Amino acid sequence: MLVDDTTASCCNITLLENIETYPLHASVLGVLSVRLSDSDLALGKRNWENLHPSPPPDPAFWDTNRALVFDAGRPQLYATDPATSKIAFWRKPDATAAALTAKLRVARIPLTRLNLDDDTTPEVKAEWHLELASYAAGYLLSHTANNEIVSGSGDGPSARTLGRDMMKDFKDAVTAARRDIKRLMVAAPRFQFGGWASDGS
Repeated sequence: MLVDDTTASCCNITLLENIETYPLHASVLGVLSVRLSDSDLALGKRNWENLHPSPPPDPAFWDTNRALVFDAGRPQLYATDPATSKIAFWRKPDATAAALTAKLRVARIPLTRLNLDDDTTPEVKAEWHLELASYAAGYLLSHTANNEIVSGSGDGPSARTLGRDMMKDFKDAVTAARRDIKRLMVAAPRFQFGGWASDGS
């Protein structure tokens, strides 16, 4: 998995007037931060369910003059929905904000698959190329028809067993990376009276 903030196809979203929800690129696993193109400051992050909080009950709750739709303006918050691969902004962009671009920092998978027909360098950084080679070797060994013992002593693992072990190590690393991404995507706790919302007090 890659962290990216420069590839336009998956890191840039052109804002549209009065449109609050946008699809994420198919390669995006999670959005780590968002800023607008005219600012260096990141937008606030919220959970999808909390982007548009319900108003507190009060005597005027059923007042028909009460606005039920938020006015458009400059986006200040964002939320992502992994289930639908969408990102939403609050406030939805007005005409001025629609001239801006939302700049995303994302965790994503590679945009193109490795191909034997060309010599393109993998998008994955060079320090991880050995792990990619180990994965390829493990995949080939685990799917080989040759089940002979690898060790010359006759008591070592078979080629298939060795390949499966290599695949398991790689998949465990991927699982840990996905868990790290989910942790990074959790919205920052909001302060509440008496302490932070997540400190257990």
